[in-house]
Amino acid sequence: MTRAAAAAAAIAAVALAFASPGVVRSASVSRTITYTPGEDRRPDDNDDGDDAAAAAGGNPGSIPRPAALSYSRYPSYPPYCSTPSAMATRSIPPLRPSSDHASYGLGSTKLRHASAVIRHGARTPWSPSIMCWDGYWTDPRTGVWDCALTTVTSPPSPPFVREVEAHPSAAGDAAEAREGDDAMFLFEKRYDALRHPPELANGFNGTCQSGQLLLRGYEQEMANGRHLRDAYVYDGSSGGAAQDERMRLFDLTRPSPRRPYEPPDLHYRVDDQQRTLMSGQVLLRGLFGDLLRSHKQELGEDPVIVAHTADYSRDILAPREKICPRLVDLREEAENSAEFAAFNSSDEAEVLGTMMVETMGRDFMDNAVDCLMTTLCTDRPLPDPIDDYRGELDRFGTGKGKGGATETTETPAAPPPPPPDSSKYDAAYGPHRFARTMDFGVRQWTYPYTYNDAAYSKLGMGPLWKEIVDRMMTVLRPEASKEGGGGNGGEEDGGPTKLALFSGHDTTIMPLLATLGRDVFDGSEWSPYASMVIIEIHEITARTDPAPSAAGGGLSDSFFPSDHAFRLLYNGRVLTSRVGGCPSDLDLCDVSVLLNRVGPFATAERDCARADGGYDGSAMEEAVKGAGAILATPSGALLFLLGAALSAMAGAAGMYAYLVRRLRVGGGPGGGGRGGRGGSRGSSFYGSFYKGSSLGGTKETEGGMTAEEESCSESEWVYGSNEGENENGRNGGGYNEDDRISWQVT
Repeated sequence: MTRAAAAAAAIAAVALAFASPGVVRSASVSRTITYTPGEDRRPDDNDDGDDAAAAAGGNPGSIPRPAALSYSRYPSYPPYCSTPSAMATRSIPPLRPSSDHASYGLGSTKLRHASAVIRHGARTPWSPSIMCWDGYWTDPRTGVWDCALTTVTSPPSPPFVREVEAHPSAAGDAAEAREGDDAMFLFEKRYDALRHPPELANGFNGTCQSGQLLLRGYEQEMANGRHLRDAYVYDGSSGGAAQDERMRLFDLTRPSPRRPYEPPDLHYRVDDQQRTLMSGQVLLRGLFGDLLRSHKQELGEDPVIVAHTADYSRDILAPREKICPRLVDLREEAENSAEFAAFNSSDEAEVLGTMMVETMGRDFMDNAVDCLMTTLCTDRPLPDPIDDYRGELDRFGTGKGKGGATETTETPAAPPPPPPDSSKYDAAYGPHRFARTMDFGVRQWTYPYTYNDAAYSKLGMGPLWKEIVDRMMTVLRPEASKEGGGGNGGEEDGGPTKLALFSGHDTTIMPLLATLGRDVFDGSEWSPYASMVIIEIHEITARTDPAPSAAGGGLSDSFFPSDHAFRLLYNGRVLTSRVGGCPSDLDLCDVSVLLNRVGPFATAERDCARADGGYDGSAMEEAVKGAGAILATPSGALLFLLGAALSAMAGAAGMYAYLVRRLRVGGGPGGGGRGGRGGSRGSSFYGSFYKGSSLGGTKETEGGMTAEEESCSESEWVYGSNEGENENGRNGGGYNEDDRISWQVT
């Protein structure tokens, strides 16, 4: 690849931190620290839990683990946190011995494709408007977030840009593109421009942006990349699963017409968020880091990997009610079910809600997962009433073979603080309050994913499943895939995709798994940071004489009628046998089982119309386009201005009459006290604010979306609310940013 060709690709790609492997730039200082690739040491400027300390000089391999990246405050950590020891348990297991497969008539197999779907690594809270406990945003230990991990971008060559603008047909043609001296340089984006809090400050009171990837997340995705390297890349000395010739997706000891990170061998799909873009990029560095370095050393240019993305608000890497309104019907059907109503109004819901209000100032159950985990997983202090986690989570993705073992504290740099005395809270609200809160919060959120045979998840994840299947089809039916274009990137239609990487969120992983059945995902666990789902496609290259089946035929004919099999893995665990129709004692299953299951809903052409004929995203867009066309004409613009003037006059007259009437009565616009808010937890699944508490006051919501929807890193719908009194508001007035409730946390 020449520099001109690289520049062409850079127009459509985001070049982030590995644009200069081995160099990391701090967001709060101007120094640059080099390190040995693979050690992943970072500069540390504070102890906020996301950046690392590095010693000046000496051998990087001897640098002790930085205190800011350690897990030492708490006696144990749930798998959600994805500590280094937890990530070490998620290696990709080897394929079962051929002798196990022989009983089903499988003589030999060869791995041809793998689709890896990841959740981003550890991040900041998804929004500065998130409502946690009182004092969360005013306490510098929880309300200030500084980040050393920054985003670096690279512009294309100026001569090449001029060539493309003058002759668009020449884009990507290295022979016609002119090169310029010093064409490639880097921009580093830092969130450090607002330095006068509280009036002029970022939302997180520091240098972090909403939902930004932390250095803990960087470390987690590097581990994922190394797991993929060990399993699928063979260089003559590789360990792990790649020692088995059947698992060598990339064999570097054999000649190849392209590098393994070039299309069509690699396809990288990601939504347009900093944490997902960088998570996928860091994973690829862990997977191909040595090859990327040698590429630059040999060719004298930076390698470019294309990141296929789209407008975040319209992308399909998670269910989006905005672009598919029928999802609202399916969600409401789930939340109105008798089972969910009983769960949501249970004694446990009452106890937990009362505990939050009485001891922490407000009921934040809707945000419990994010509030608690972004705090605990970065070694920040939890409130005493809920600081009682000791590894007892059994249903929240931990223990009992579900989500991995609870992690114990790693060797601390300093003795951890003593746990608070919880006896009075035990007596009032019962033990295991952290675990119970998390269990309730998780089930509250995940219930629609599995309800009614996962109807919500199937509709929401259908387009993503189509993209995944399209990548598989480049191996299963290469000729048909070429004719159909394969989707997403014409330059990749020339051959099979070996590795397809999809970088998304927890709201990608959980509904995706839910579509494969309750035995695969039952809604009891939340996908940890840096979770990874892998679907491998193995070609059956030879068969043996199988054992007879109960029906009289061979097991090979019964279970493996096609020439390909799949293996399903989640965080290092093989889940193939949990998919309905697959052998219970084998790690492989015929690919037809998977395709028959997802085929009915793996489509981009969904029925997204609401049953009551309500809001339809496409219809609204057409109406907006039509209105725009009218306003573009002089007469249309004049009519608009006339209508706006008349509306303003009518509104002013109405307000004048209202105020005159109020003053005559003697009331005043600010009168009144806080009303009661009793009753059970609201019926809205994502929008239920409070359980049955006697906390006074009213809270009104508006169903319309606000501008926050575009800016909030993780919110799908953002409802505005304005409560007259707020004792602990950051703004000190009647309106408080904390009162803007957002959901669909990822």
